Amino acid sequence: MKKVLLIILSILFYFFITYITNTLNIFFQNTNLLLSSLFIIVVFSYHFGNRDIALIGYFLFTLVFLFYREKVDVNLNLDFYLFAWLKLIFKNKVVMINIIGNLFLFVPYVFLLKQKYFLVIIIGLILGLEIIQYLSKRGVLDIVDITLNLFGVIVALPFRWRFYER
Repeated sequence: MKKVLLIILSILFYFFITYITNTLNIFFQNTNLLLSSLFIIVVFSYHFGNRDIALIGYFLFTLVFLFYREKVDVNLNLDFYLFAWLKLIFKNKVVMINIIGNLFLFVPYVFLLKQKYFLVIIIGLILGLEIIQYLSKRGVLDIVDITLNLFGVIVALPFRWRFYER
């Protein structure tokens, strides 16, 4: 029964990620297929108890989502516009996707990393990937993105502790 639910979840994810990639319109063609394939690898390997493969799959998912896109001209933004964006969250689809996406993008690492210093690893990953986006011009080094990524991870922490208590 769980396998059927995972298949349904994978199909729903395909439609969800297709909507996101089409709305943002910054990704290369067929990015939705690549992200969906990686999602399937992550959920099925996690389901079958192979956390290492799930972690590698999600890391690749993160790389594709952040770098498999067109180059940008302006790739540094140190303005803190989050509060202005929060006013637009229900009026603008792109703003909503950016806020929710940045909140949730690094949350799976909270559950996939079992290392003692997992939080330091996640913070390093967030900062490192933002710097690589800046250097590669495949995204924007953005203080609001970093803030939302960190906030999402912090909100997920109590769920990690609860998750590992079982």
